[in-house]
Amino acid sequence: MERTPGLLGAVVSDLEGVSVTCAVGSTCGEAELALLKTTEAASIAAELAEKLQMGRCKSVVTYLSTNVVVYFISPLLLVKLVAESHANVGLLLETVDDINQITSDLVKILLESQEAVQSKGLDI
Repeated sequence: MERTPGLLGAVVSDLEGVSVTCAVGSTCGEAELALLKTTEAASIAAELAEKLQMGRCKSVVTYLSTNVVVYFISPLLLVKLVAESHANVGLLLETVDDINQITSDLVKILLESQEAVQSKGLDI
């Protein structure tokens, strides 16, 4: 987080909003912690965009009065970055490759467990 100016915290969750891991910077306040904890509708918005044939939505940026929230949406995970309002959004969006590299092992595990459940004929 120290490499990205203005970044206050990050959460990795599944598409239902269940947190997998969280990182919070030392300057993260109570309001930002609340933003990190809330379940947002970014994955639902991305799904609706696909249904409207607008293409696959990979990220959503939300501008608030005191913060910027950037969501990265993958088939299995939702990554939420909360930053100060003056943070460089382009720089935040450039972190997607680093985030994908960090979460790649987790995605593999989730895919393997999903395949194992489906091979047993169970619905997930």
